[in-house]
Amino acid sequence: MIHTRKNLAAKLLATALLSVSTVHAESVNPIPTVTDGYRFLVTPYLWAAGISGNVDYDNTQRVHSHISSDKVLQNLSAAAMLDGEIHYGRWGLMGNGAFAKLSHKGSSSHVKEGLSLNVDSNTDAWLGVYTVAGTYTAYAGQSLYLDALAGVRFLNLNSKIQLDASIVNTPYQGDKTLYSSLHTSDAIAGVKGRFRLGESSWYVPFYLDAGGGSATAKFTSQQALGIGYALKEVDLALYYNNLYYSLSNGHVSSYVNMTGPALAATFKF
Repeated sequence: MIHTRKNLAAKLLATALLSVSTVHAESVNPIPTVTDGYRFLVTPYLWAAGISGNVDYDNTQRVHSHISSDKVLQNLSAAAMLDGEIHYGRWGLMGNGAFAKLSHKGSSSHVKEGLSLNVDSNTDAWLGVYTVAGTYTAYAGQSLYLDALAGVRFLNLNSKIQLDASIVNTPYQGDKTLYSSLHTSDAIAGVKGRFRLGESSWYVPFYLDAGGGSATAKFTSQQALGIGYALKEVDLALYYNNLYYSLSNGHVSSYVNMTGPALAATFKF
């Protein structure tokens, strides 16, 4: 059912973009114009990210996990994703934030020596990734727009696991709550922009950054590439986004890779 919905959404988006391009015979140049005044961009977006990762101990892989975007959507209880930019001439400031809360309920039973142990679990996880960076327009032509950027990315990950255990036919009941948290702030630098396709309103948006160096994150990077269509007051884009973290704490190291398609609408002021 979820795959059917995704295919339907993709078809609807393609149909909408083709309809827009047909209605608006006069092409809108998707390349921003650099002026001496202010420019504002606000981009709400939806990112269907899958999550994969490894946990190693003393350079030996111990755990590998993968959660598809379908599973993430099934357990998603809240999410907010927004990108914003302010430009004055060639200088600017950008901010990006993605927040998600995942909730999962599970249960298991174990039988040993005639006794049945039931364990119920409730897991809540809060994930926030926030980026703030200064930008400078390095190039703005008829077919290419390029911003250089430098800033900081913040990662916040908190989780709570509630365990409830009981032994059948006995008065035993036990519960325990486990908490964990991870926070890291890392310097990043990169480029972002768009490339116009011919003389049309179609364009290719791109984003690339890399950084790290904090006590927790050895390396982090983000890449995005897609296809978009420009209108007078809003740009529509479908792209593929990837966010990577390599983390280390003592003898334990891990990597987390979040990747998947995203749909965005950029409002221009």
